[in-house]
Amino acid sequence: MVNKMIRKIFKLAFYFLGFASAGFIGAFLVFKLVSMEKTVKAPFLEGKSLSEAAKLLDEKGLSMSVQGEEYDTIIPEGHIIKQDVIEGDNIKKGSTVKVFVSRGAPEMVIPYLEGMDLNDVKLTLESGGLEIGKITSVHSGTVAKNIIIAQRPLSGQSSERKVNLLVSLGTEEVFYKCPSFVKMTIEEA
Repeated sequence: MVNKMIRKIFKLAFYFLGFASAGFIGAFLVFKLVSMEKTVKAPFLEGKSLSEAAKLLDEKGLSMSVQGEEYDTIIPEGHIIKQDVIEGDNIKKGSTVKVFVSRGAPEMVIPYLEGMDLNDVKLTLESGGLEIGKITSVHSGTVAKNIIIAQRPLSGQSSERKVNLLVSLGTEEVFYKCPSFVKMTIEEA
C-alpha cells in the first residue's frame, strides 16, 4: 500500500513536470514569435549621407543618433563612417542606431620646400605628419644636386598627406670621345 502510494506520487510529480515543461516551452515559443514580429534587420548605413540614412532607418521604424565626427580620407564629409549595429542583425523596432560621421579628409599644412635639401625635407615632412610621395629627379644647370626644384601639392592647406617632389641631379656632365689626331707613319700601320 505504501509502495502504491509512492508510485502515485511519483506519477503525479512526473505529469506535473511534463505539463510544466510543455507550458514553459510553449510560452517561450510564443514570446519568440511575438518578439520576432517587432524586430527588423539593420540596414547598411556606411558611406550614406545623414538624410539617406535617416530615410532608411525611418522606413524600418528605427532612429539615428550621431555619436561624433571623425576625419576620414575616403568617405566624404557629412557621410556615415561607421554604425554600432552590424548590417542584417535583428534589432527591435523603435531602437536607435548610433553612427559616426565623416569630417572629410584632415587638412594638413604643407610647408614650402623649394630650395631645401632633400634630406632636410624628409625630416620636415615626417615631423609634420606628412610623407614623401613620388620623387622625380632631373638635371639642372641652375640648381645644385639634391635641392628641391618644385613640389606638389604647393605649400598651404591640403587634404593630401603625400608631397611629390622634383629634385635636382645637378649639372649634367657631358663626355665627348674625340678621335686621336696623332700622325701615324707608314711603318706603324
